Amino acid sequence: MRGTEGYGGFVEHFYPVLADRHVFDTHLTPKQTAAVAEFMCQAILQEVDEQRGLAYRGSNARPYRWIRALTTYGVLRPDIDRLWTAWWSVGTIGRAVASVQYISALMYPSEANPVFAPWTRDEGGGPPCLWEFEGHLYSHRWLAPNVEFLRRTLNAPAVTKVLSRAAQALNGEPEHELAARMLTTIPERTETLAARCIELPSLLATTQEADGLLEWSV
Repeated sequence: MRGTEGYGGFVEHFYPVLADRHVFDTHLTPKQTAAVAEFMCQAILQEVDEQRGLAYRGSNARPYRWIRALTTYGVLRPDIDRLWTAWWSVGTIGRAVASVQYISALMYPSEANPVFAPWTRDEGGGPPCLWEFEGHLYSHRWLAPNVEFLRRTLNAPAVTKVLSRAAQALNGEPEHELAARMLTTIPERTETLAARCIELPSLLATTQEADGLLEWSV
């Protein structure tokens, strides 16, 4: 939850330790590993449940926290499905808001995202990178079961259904207007949305040490 100033330095070194398979496979029992995974999932979902707002500017915007935590979890544990399914179910206002935040990065170009103001030299910002990991995980990638899960799960019709449920869940909330407006733009964004849904699992399955800067092809 970034409660201390030393959080950044801690995470840089902590996540690579967890990414070492010996931690979970050797130093912890299966019961202990399950407890760690459950704690991490619940912590991420707590941050998701507290999401409010669909207008962000600058690099310190709160949504980056949960999105990077989600992508990092996919490097550490092979059960992203339970975390993804709990969030994607849009069972709380926060999960509805978080779904809209995430989907906006799938639908729109970085300079025209209605949720995240464009990147600036002074403030940073822009839409979140959906394949960016926390910590020094440059030689790591999503675990194979997670990549396969996302390939089966993420597609334009599924995203449309989730955005529709999110807009319904946000009825009467300040975020409803933008969510509903995004829903109406899906027909004109379908080509981009479909292409990015196909591409995202491949980006997550690529190490960040790969030649060149990873980016959307569309």
